[in-house]
Amino acid sequence: MAPETTQTTATTSIKPDNGDCLDGYYIAESQLKSIMHAPHWFFWPTNSSLSGLACTPEEKRIEHQGVSYARSAPFNLTEHTVIKTITQGGSGIQSKVQSGFMGVALEDDEDGSYLTPVSRNSNSNEEEVLTIKGSDYPSFLGKKVRLNFIDAASGEWGWITFKNLAIWGTCQEACVSGFFTNDKEMRDAMTTSIGDSWEWWSEPDGLAAGRWKTRNSNHPAALLRSVTFKVTELLAINVLTDGQKKPF
Repeated sequence: MAPETTQTTATTSIKPDNGDCLDGYYIAESQLKSIMHAPHWFFWPTNSSLSGLACTPEEKRIEHQGVSYARSAPFNLTEHTVIKTITQGGSGIQSKVQSGFMGVALEDDEDGSYLTPVSRNSNSNEEEVLTIKGSDYPSFLGKKVRLNFIDAASGEWGWITFKNLAIWGTCQEACVSGFFTNDKEMRDAMTTSIGDSWEWWSEPDGLAAGRWKTRNSNHPAALLRSVTFKVTELLAINVLTDGQKKPF
């Protein structure tokens, strides 16, 4: 059964400068606004307990009325497409894009209808990750869609912020753009291992060579290699590490 759709008439968007590929990790205000057309949206500072892209200034969040959208350029939806963004704020209506909804939704670029959206589960300042997977929309695979940040609510919890947007699986060429945070996601990107068997540790968490219980013992050099990707001037790779630095 195809996902439920809802009609919309808004059409303003940015255009990508790299074809239909939007894969990347967008953190700073300039990065988010380069991918999401949001000329009248505001970026709440990261030194606040609340942060991210929102449709009103932080101090006026309760006064917001009406419907506000931030919309991406069109891209190809594939079975490998995954989109994640961190949110804070209210939950709103969760089932469809209408008055009171707050969250993310894909929009059919051909007729402007919305695919089944994703919203927050509770009213809270706590961060919650919203995830969209192309495999959840089999009837739309191969079509062009747009990502939408939507705030259609008002009142005390009628606000929402979006930050740390990760998009991958939209490129025509093989690529490894994305935000890889767990064992499966890391192994999807890092496919070849040399040396000790690599395991996912829970405390401290991360992918490591060898077993946690014998982490301080001597072990041979180990290497974990990604799939092949193309180096461009926009390439950026960041990784969090834990442990003591020692030469082999």
